[in-house]
Amino acid sequence: MGELVHRYTDGIFHLQLRLLGDRDLAADATQEVFLRAHRSLDRFDTTSRFRPWLFSIAWNLARDVMRSRKRRGESRWLSIGKTDRDGGERHGRRSRGFR
Repeated sequence: MGELVHRYTDGIFHLQLRLLGDRDLAADATQEVFLRAHRSLDRFDTTSRFRPWLFSIAWNLARDVMRSRKRRGESRWLSIGKTDRDGGERHGRRSRGFR
């Protein structure tokens, strides 16, 4: 599995980043994709290609994350330039999408 992780990590990460719009969220989702794939290897049809199977896991996970965020009322993008009461930049997560 290690070789497969090495081969597909960049592609899965960039897909997650494109769909989720946040580097930290994409990194977490990428790890989760490989965990789900590892848990499901016994159900993988060896007559099929691995890449489309893995990327379908990634698409489904991104869709689940987006649904969950929507239910919680979280936007894909955070407001840019929010400040705290003292006028300083708010600490924590940076704005998403433009880095």
